[in-house]
Amino acid sequence: MIKIGVGSLCISGGRVNKVHMKKFLLLFFILFFLTGCAKVEHLQELLTLKDLSDDRDQQDIYVRNHDESFERLLQAVKDNSINQFPDKKSFLKAFGKPLLTRQVVWKGESLEKWLYRYATRSFGSPKVYLYFDKFGKLKSWKYFPREEDKNL
Repeated sequence: MIKIGVGSLCISGGRVNKVHMKKFLLLFFILFFLTGCAKVEHLQELLTLKDLSDDRDQQDIYVRNHDESFERLLQAVKDNSINQFPDKKSFLKAFGKPLLTRQVVWKGESLEKWLYRYATRSFGSPKVYLYFDKFGKLKSWKYFPREEDKNL
């Protein structure tokens, strides 16, 4: 007699014991169907995880695109060519949407302040602030290098 597995299937004289084979098949089908029930029972959770995974892929693409646009803006700052983009429309076309916008008052004038920086690096990242008037024209800009760059 040869035992296969943990006492679940016996081969006697080259033939499988029919009683053990029936038990094995019954156990296999029970486990198969119970596993299927667990999938159906948790289908909503599984779909939510899949959606999160898909969202994560989209987030990665957004971050990569935003950071590439910011690299182009940093190059424009280094080349001192920011003035080639005199208004909001030209900035949006060249560098995409800013990470943050808000209204500020500067020298008695209401301006829209835009912040560009790396998407996921809040601290220690270089920053570029742009100030647009109510007509969407660039009034001023400021560049703040990384902390490490200030010491060079």
